[in-house]
Amino acid sequence: MRLIGVGKENLKMAKLRIACIGAGPNTGSRTRSFMDVITKLTDMYDLCAVADPNEKAGAGAAAEYDIAGVYTDVEEMLKAEKPDVALRMAPT
Repeated sequence: MRLIGVGKENLKMAKLRIACIGAGPNTGSRTRSFMDVITKLTDMYDLCAVADPNEKAGAGAAAEYDIAGVYTDVEEMLKAEKPDVALRMAPT
């Protein structure tokens, strides 16, 4: 948890920058459901990037959830975006 502000009365948590590893195959996938929740909690989280080896899936998720960073390489994404949290979205 990162806190910002001075003094107890001004203390608040900074937004966490979240990057997703895996975009999910389609709109109804579990991965996209997680993305949907993250993008609704804008006071706490910023969904900054997604990486998926399937360029079309990554671009689709980025368009659906207004994600600025789209990558096919995870290491490139992590170096460029420097997220606070990386969520590995794996099929179950």
